[in-house]
Amino acid sequence: MNPYGSHQGPLCIALGLTKGPILELGTGRYSTQLLHDHCAGTSRSLVSCEESARWYVALGPLMPEPFHDAFHITNWDAFLERMEPYRWGVVLVDSETPETVRENGGYVWRAKLADFFLKRSDIVVVHDTEDPSTHGEWTKAKYLWTFKPKGLPWTSMVSESLDFLSLMGLKKIGD
Repeated sequence: MNPYGSHQGPLCIALGLTKGPILELGTGRYSTQLLHDHCAGTSRSLVSCEESARWYVALGPLMPEPFHDAFHITNWDAFLERMEPYRWGVVLVDSETPETVRENGGYVWRAKLADFFLKRSDIVVVHDTEDPSTHGEWTKAKYLWTFKPKGLPWTSMVSESLDFLSLMGLKKIGD
């Protein structure tokens, strides 16, 4: 498994357990094409959002498609204001460039984005959760599962509304 693609398994699980539109916050080789191909074969729509101009331009070959929109995000606060009324089936949080992480001293926006979309989606998938700077209120979600492959980045699935643990045949801690 490529270390940058360790979120593919949990992402595929989330796609299989949900319906509705998909929001990708942070594009990349190991998520965008997978999500694009999934939506091409279904009635689901995909919105990809990217803060890096380089990665945003790389989306070009996938566009335009009626089911897939993309946006270059220059201000996360303004973006969140626009997202307030929307509901999503799956939200993938894999944003922030290495430069932003260095400037902020961690994945500050990843935690904020996961917190914001927790109540606006069926499942939020958060990548790189072995790094405590990705943690926010979402870590207290009603349903939480973390995929921890040895030596690779962790990925967490969280929900306040969908008991995906039971659907996956897992028990909630404390049950």
